[in-house]
Amino acid sequence: MSQTFTNPTSKLPRAAAFALGVSVLTGWLFTSQAAAVQEPAHQHSHGENHQGHGNHESHGNHEGHEGQQEAPSMDKPSHHQGGSDHGTSAEGDEGHVGHAHGSQGMHHDFSDAERWYQIFEGDDRDQWQRPVEVVFLMQVQPGMTVADIGAGTGYFLPYLAAAVGPQGKVLGLDPEANLVHFMKERANQQGWSNAEIRRIPFDSPQLVDGSTDRILIVNTWHHIEDRPTYSATLAKTLTPDGRIYVVDFTKESPRGPSVNHRLPPEQVIKELRRGGLEAEVVDTDLPWQYVVVARKR
Repeated sequence: MSQTFTNPTSKLPRAAAFALGVSVLTGWLFTSQAAAVQEPAHQHSHGENHQGHGNHESHGNHEGHEGQQEAPSMDKPSHHQGGSDHGTSAEGDEGHVGHAHGSQGMHHDFSDAERWYQIFEGDDRDQWQRPVEVVFLMQVQPGMTVADIGAGTGYFLPYLAAAVGPQGKVLGLDPEANLVHFMKERANQQGWSNAEIRRIPFDSPQLVDGSTDRILIVNTWHHIEDRPTYSATLAKTLTPDGRIYVVDFTKESPRGPSVNHRLPPEQVIKELRRGGLEAEVVDTDLPWQYVVVARKR
């Protein structure tokens, strides 16, 4: 079964450029991705079901906001055709990572990447995920290196790729082989020359120390096992001004995994602090998720 992807940012030229503060949206990105939309669709293998990305114990939301100025209103792009990484599954689990439950992490089966694409990037995902606002709050700048851990089918990649520009780098990281293959095909089709897709183990992001400016973890934190240790590893990978953004579902959210698998922001903060980071909840307008931002002490 083939799948053709539509560039989500192509429908927000000015709004996105203003929100993200990246001039590349009207130049390099639009040119390369507009051409990519005309490319033939790629085929993806089907297997069982994927739900999100592995490596995480609790669900994390993508990088949040650091209490900056209010973001402009965002008319969400009508995303591709389905859903990518962090979405909502038929079972209500919206994160990445999927497999059988471990001692701490929650896992699912992601063998059918196309099915998970439809789940993760459903028609209403943009309405509640607000990806432009999330990237704006992350203060992503041109030339930065940004890692999306538990990237799933690549929902956030076009936004991050636009924000860092041609001189920056976006790392789409996931432990699921089928999702990684799916993202690689998608990146090739869309012409995201500044995106690098990698498969990572469940217990490490495999990032070079001091190399990453921003780390985004959306609906994935609950899937990670031994989160304090994972937090310490993440801390080493940050640049001096680097930030980690965990975006995850609130207990009250009508979406997301079962309530007993959701982590309150206070627990996420505690786990990040045990890893040697300073962490706090930041204000956002996301309707069903909280955002925790962490930095080196």
